[in-house]
Amino acid sequence: MRPHPRIRKTIKWGGLALAALLLGVCLASRWWWVEWRGSGPQNKWISLKGGRLVIGTARDVLAGLPAPGWHVYREGWPFYFEFRWWFDWKRSPFATLFAVPLWVPAVFALLLAASAWRLDTLARRRTRAGHCPSCGYDLTGLIAPAPCPECGRP
Repeated sequence: MRPHPRIRKTIKWGGLALAALLLGVCLASRWWWVEWRGSGPQNKWISLKGGRLVIGTARDVLAGLPAPGWHVYREGWPFYFEFRWWFDWKRSPFATLFAVPLWVPAVFALLLAASAWRLDTLARRRTRAGHCPSCGYDLTGLIAPAPCPECGRP
């Protein structure tokens, strides 16, 4: 049996690791809020909070904005981060924000890994049953080193 293709193996394990990382960050963002703020006339920011990735801008007229750079906040008064489970888009004269829940890319990564796992399982099952791993053609009766007559794979 030929070794697994590297790309499928990478997708399987990389997708699983990415999904686990995203779900871990999603859970940790219940108690921790990590934010990066830029400087300039439109203070841009990116934050992880309440199970979401939030990207936004705020005008200078808003008072009390933190200094530019990285900030980490821990839950406690006055902060209480509850999970937000859906997308959010808000626009006002002073601020704009777009939020993506972290479970969405985690589910996408899991689906990608599951499909690669399924293709790998099918290829292994076909090879064991005497079929071509690529196209599923029945190879019984052929000489062992002969290529598949259907797709040409050795």
